[in-house]
Amino acid sequence: MGRAAVSDTDKLDEVLAQFGGQPNVVRAKMFGKHCLKADGNVIAVLFEEDLVFKLTGEAHAEALQLEGARLWDPRGRGHAMREWVQTPVAHSSAYGRFAREAYDYVTGPADR
Repeated sequence: MGRAAVSDTDKLDEVLAQFGGQPNVVRAKMFGKHCLKADGNVIAVLFEEDLVFKLTGEAHAEALQLEGARLWDPRGRGHAMREWVQTPVAHSSAYGRFAREAYDYVTGPADR
């Protein structure tokens, strides 16, 4: 089980690497789960085997259209977090793009 946890957290490392060492994107924890933060705001959370992204607009709609994707209900009690999309590992090829969309969402436009 410890070995699986290491490979699961590697998903976050792979996404983090796509930010090219930007100092404002770091690994952290949210609700005891491994996550990535940008400027102190969570952009992605490792949950079970999936990654969960904070998204809005077209990226949010696109993520929800992926097979198996759903709004994130971290406690499993029917209280989904509306901006957060749990994206199955089967769609890991899209993780970098969704992480960038989440980053842009929480940090705002570069020209602000």
